[in-house]
Amino acid sequence: MRLSHRFRRELNKCHVNASMIHGNYVIVLDGIGYSLDQLPKGKVRTCYAAGLQQTQFEQLCANVSPRLIEFKNLLAHDFSAIAQMENLIGLSLLHCPKLTQLNGVERLSNLEYCSLNTCVKLRELDHLADLPIRHLRIAGGMSKPLWLETLLPLSKMHQLEELGFANVKIRSDGLAPLAKIVSLKHLSLPSFYPKEEYEALHRQRTDLTGNVAPFPQRRNTFLKRLHLCYEKLIGRAPPFT
Repeated sequence: MRLSHRFRRELNKCHVNASMIHGNYVIVLDGIGYSLDQLPKGKVRTCYAAGLQQTQFEQLCANVSPRLIEFKNLLAHDFSAIAQMENLIGLSLLHCPKLTQLNGVERLSNLEYCSLNTCVKLRELDHLADLPIRHLRIAGGMSKPLWLETLLPLSKMHQLEELGFANVKIRSDGLAPLAKIVSLKHLSLPSFYPKEEYEALHRQRTDLTGNVAPFPQRRNTFLKRLHLCYEKLIGRAPPFT
């Protein structure tokens, strides 16, 4: 089982029900719901937190030390308090609309899994560069892409094995830095990057599994099949190309 699947399965165990909702936020530790004024001291295995404001986020970080955590709809703008969760090996951020940088993450020296989903104001990944992350997934929103300045910080991640992008666009350097991640084994990319970038990456890293080959070739194959089906059904060539 890939590392990403193992962490995702652990985090999915954090089931939430109505009794766990306190005002506008939810905190679930090892399957049990808590309010901020009743947090248990010490280590826990899993934590799920939704709807936290800045002060609530800081209070949680100061009192709980989980191994795996998922923040959903996090409304904090300063992420530096996460440095207090020094035992983290898995971090998932889902729809954090105010975060512009991941300051504090650089101190999580045990972090192996990181998922950044719909954090559309993020622009840089510098805080991840020196971490022992083995799996990294980055995704923009359904209708709004995540614009990153560059992927150069990823080239410094010497333990990264799995990398996945979804609706992520890059302002400079393109996909070239990915070829320098020597430890990388599995790569999943969206289909809208320039064809020559896929080809260059594929030439340099033929060892990679996942979506590395240029996508336009796959699209052309699909269109050819579509044209053949149209001709069989209608009896003539399609009006579209």
